[in-house]
Amino acid sequence: MAAVVVGVIGVGWLVVVVGHRPPEERSLVDAVDEFRAAAGDADGPTDALPLTPAPGVYAATGSGNEFVGFSPLDEPFGPEVPVTVTSATDGCWTLRADLNSHHWRSWTLCPGADGDLARREAVTATERNFPGINYATTTTFTCEPPAPLLWSSDEPERTSSCTGVSSTVDGTTTAVGVTRLVGTETITVGDATVDTLHVQVRSELEGVQPGTDELDFWLDPDSGLPLRISFDSSVDAPTPFGTIPYRDAGEVVLTAATPRT
Repeated sequence: MAAVVVGVIGVGWLVVVVGHRPPEERSLVDAVDEFRAAAGDADGPTDALPLTPAPGVYAATGSGNEFVGFSPLDEPFGPEVPVTVTSATDGCWTLRADLNSHHWRSWTLCPGADGDLARREAVTATERNFPGINYATTTTFTCEPPAPLLWSSDEPERTSSCTGVSSTVDGTTTAVGVTRLVGTETITVGDATVDTLHVQVRSELEGVQPGTDELDFWLDPDSGLPLRISFDSSVDAPTPFGTIPYRDAGEVVLTAATPRT
């Protein structure tokens, strides 16, 4: 499941469009600097575990757009999209993709017994900048119990339910999802070809922001690292000026399987 933004940019309708400050591409160098600064306060490295990728910043490219219902405020992703992996609590780990300087997505994944992998949390953050105004919103979807992503049984699909809350909109949104194991697919990572596990998640969104959410991961079968990510979220978003259509769609592909630290 990809997190869906639940607070959308209503203020843009009141601001002179020429004052909109477009996003900048997020650089790999800046992401590495931030990772190193944060790592200074973190625990030291641990032994590698199954379905747990090496922490650090992975080079990647991205494409796509965030559509907020008012075309002058739509913003593109990439082309450089640093992907950062950090340790989380309880043996889990978090992957964050910086799509541009205004928009990022993250997923917290948890390895389990017998080659299982589950999604515990997904976060989306977005903002828009105008002279004297910065509008930012963060949406967090929590899956309890964690939503299956990989499992050892021969079941073709698993269901899940995750609850989303927004920093700017009251109420909750429930994502009712179905995860399917599509199969093994070969993709290109830099100069190498890699066999991956293609996992597909399709969710219906119910509550304060109804809509649909599509997420595809192409996972490294050993580390669990998503080497390619595709997402497409479409919702009816409440704003102070009525409901507007919101869409967040793009793709991220790693260009290196070894992180910078």
